[in-house]
Amino acid sequence: MGCFVKALWIDPTFGISGDMFNAAMLDLARRTDSCQSDSLYIQKLGSELEKLNISGFKISDSKVKKVNIVATVFNVTLDENELLDRKLTDILETVESSGLSDFVKSVSKSAFILLGQAEAAIHGVDIEDIHFHEIGALDSIVDIVSAAIMVELLEIEKVFSGPIGNGSKGIINNAHGKTFSSSPAAIALQKDLKSIFLPIGEELSTPTGVAILSALRADFNGDLESFSISEIGYGAGSKDFEHPNVLRVILGETDLNNIQTPINWEKELGTNDRSNIEHETVVKLSTNLDDLSSELLASTVELLFESGVLDCWVVPIMMKKGRPAFSLNVLCQKKDAEKYLQLIFLYTGTLGVRLEHTERFVASRNFVNVYVDGLPISIKVSPFGFKAEYEDILKASKILDRPVAEIKKDAEYIYLNQNRQAKE
Repeated sequence: MGCFVKALWIDPTFGISGDMFNAAMLDLARRTDSCQSDSLYIQKLGSELEKLNISGFKISDSKVKKVNIVATVFNVTLDENELLDRKLTDILETVESSGLSDFVKSVSKSAFILLGQAEAAIHGVDIEDIHFHEIGALDSIVDIVSAAIMVELLEIEKVFSGPIGNGSKGIINNAHGKTFSSSPAAIALQKDLKSIFLPIGEELSTPTGVAILSALRADFNGDLESFSISEIGYGAGSKDFEHPNVLRVILGETDLNNIQTPINWEKELGTNDRSNIEHETVVKLSTNLDDLSSELLASTVELLFESGVLDCWVVPIMMKKGRPAFSLNVLCQKKDAEKYLQLIFLYTGTLGVRLEHTERFVASRNFVNVYVDGLPISIKVSPFGFKAEYEDILKASKILDRPVAEIKKDAEYIYLNQNRQAKE
């Protein structure tokens, strides 16, 4: 039997912007929850936006017809004295210091970083020096944060998208003056996504809209043969064209086999209690090696892991007189430092090892076994996600004569399915 997740299909054939996305999601929410009042979700959204701890704006919505399609309009009204220019660091600090959820913070910050990178590359300046005219404006902050909030409110577990629509002729005016109908930043953000170009001399997709798609990790390659539609929402753009200037979003379910990673593991795992994070002081041992062969170094690392070190890693370095060398680093508990010092001296022949006390934070974790074709695979589970253990996957792959990627996918699918069934 399949394991189904709640999914959102976004259809940006005629373009996407921040306000169109939020309008479509509000429209979808109302249709999904028809027993509630029309103002419920705009009120919920407003309450969440208050957690930003910034003022100078109001949100509202209304209905409009776009070529005979009734759609929702999302409006952000700014105070006249609103400061329009902000730096990326200002925006990220505002989001991070807010009372919003970790998911909303993560998606919002990701969208702004993507916007900043695109603008910086186009203008040939450092990302910290770029002047954020449009993307730093408060209405863009509200658009991006609202988008993440709406996805969380509707408990979306996976986002799919069709190709992004763009205008292909004509010249438009924006904060940078005259430019292409498809703005350079919006096009830059569509690298590695899927796009279409329509014979329209207007901007159809904005940088903010495309950044939201990317920050939500929208899947442009998903197989939606099993997508089961439950409701549809329409969000209107501000301009009128011969075509309906709307963004369509579709809520439904799809089989877990069609996806790789839900956008919010916490909802799938039910392990969002992050209080079990330990803080401890450990010892780091390190030494520089310029006379040990790669084979002997590799066997030393393997030996140290087998003996129980917390972590061990090797970094290529250059020593005096240009000699290539390696830095061997070991992390261990203070009580075990003497034992690992002896091993390092014995197996590397080094004449000196540095010791320093350092702190670390460790998330709680536990291990659960699942079975793939009768073979046990250990799943490491933490408050932040889960992962099948590689050594078990590799062993099963050799015995079953199946690719490692297939074993990994099957093991994690089995665990996730068992977890969902247990919660039900």
